[in-house]
Amino acid sequence: MIKIRHLIFVFTPAILVVGLALFIRISQYEPLEPDFEQLAQNAKNDQFSIPIFPEDPVIGSKTSPITLVNFADFGCEACKEQHEIITALMAAHPGQIKTIWKGLPVTRFPFDTRAAHTVAFCMNQVGAFDAFAARAFANSDNLSPSVLDAMIESMDVPSKQFNECRDSGRADAYIQKIETVARALDIQSVPAIFIDNKQIQPPATVEAWESLLQL
Repeated sequence: MIKIRHLIFVFTPAILVVGLALFIRISQYEPLEPDFEQLAQNAKNDQFSIPIFPEDPVIGSKTSPITLVNFADFGCEACKEQHEIITALMAAHPGQIKTIWKGLPVTRFPFDTRAAHTVAFCMNQVGAFDAFAARAFANSDNLSPSVLDAMIESMDVPSKQFNECRDSGRADAYIQKIETVARALDIQSVPAIFIDNKQIQPPATVEAWESLLQL
């Protein structure tokens, strides 16, 4: 009995210290999700920072010094044109530019592109976003369920991991976050491209992009 009391006496202070540290850690915790109402208010005052989510696809090297944030849709012709121009720009200046893709499904006809963005989310999870995006834009006027299934079938991705992602609902939750951010930023059309949290008028040529970015 004496030994038990001695052990309790020895370990109780340590338990209290650990408990206090845990309480302080919890009280200091800041949620990862942005405050969307505050984001909208800051956007009105031109004092905002676009939230970057861990699930956002990054096209190009993550260490590239120039960052474009691109809200775009696979069914949008102007988005397709900008994707091709920016791809050529990045090829001409390797390691200088990265694009953070924020897929925003706005097309409803002839096919709702939300399904394509769901596939894109899961392709990003298995490291195949770039290849899928190229295929999706190549079929931007016909992103039907059968065409999407054919794209998936043609790509060499781990089917178990991809299907688990597709069935999990994570893609829909992510897309809803992007839509909420877009509403907070009052995005009226796509592509909506931002540099240093400022929306720009996307240049129509590689040369115009080079001039804008001083490359």
